[in-house]
Amino acid sequence: MSTSETTSPGYNQAELAEHLGLRAWQVAVGREFGLIPAPDLDPRWSAAAAAALTGEADRIRAAVGAEYPIGLHRAAGRLAGRGGLDVIPADVAALAEQGVLTVAARYTSNGRSHDLFAPAQLDRVANEQAGALAAVVAERIAWIVAGLSIADAATALGWQRQDQFLEFAQWRGLVQKHGHYARTDLEALLTDRG
Repeated sequence: MSTSETTSPGYNQAELAEHLGLRAWQVAVGREFGLIPAPDLDPRWSAAAAAALTGEADRIRAAVGAEYPIGLHRAAGRLAGRGGLDVIPADVAALAEQGVLTVAARYTSNGRSHDLFAPAQLDRVANEQAGALAAVVAERIAWIVAGLSIADAATALGWQRQDQFLEFAQWRGLVQKHGHYARTDLEALLTDRG
C-alpha cells in the first residue's frame, strides 16, 4: 500500500490510479462509466476494493482510452471526421441525452458546467453506432428544413424586433431547436390571430 502509518488507510484517487497502472483521470472517467465503484471508505478505497480492481485495469483502460476527455466542439469534430457527417455540438448533446454517449467528466468555467466525452467512446459510436449518429444528424437537419429561423419567424408573425418575438414565443410555449421554430406552430398562431 502506498500510504504510511500517518495517513488515512486505503487509496485516494491518485493512489488508486497508481496502484492500477492508470492515470488519475482514467479512474475518474472509469467511475463516471460505472467501471469503478464509489470509494468504500469514502473518500478512499480500501485495500480490498483496490485489489478487486487490479484485474480490471485493462478493461477500464480499453473503455476510457488513452486520451483525456474532450468538449462538445472537439467531440463533434471527431465524430464528423470518423462518420463523414456534418456533426455539430448539439448532435453530441443529443446522443448523450439518448444514452448513446456517456458524459465522462465535467468542468466548470465562468459558472457554467461543460460536459466532456471520452475520445475512445466517440470512436466506438462512430464505428459501431453509425446509425444512431446518422439519425440524430438527420433529425436536426429535418427540423431546420421544416422550420423557420428566428428572424423569419418574427417577420412571419409581424414582429419587427426579434427580442420581443422571443419573449412572445417563450410566453406561448413555442419550441425552438437549432435556432428554428416549427412552421406548423407558427401557422397555428397565425390561424388563432386570424
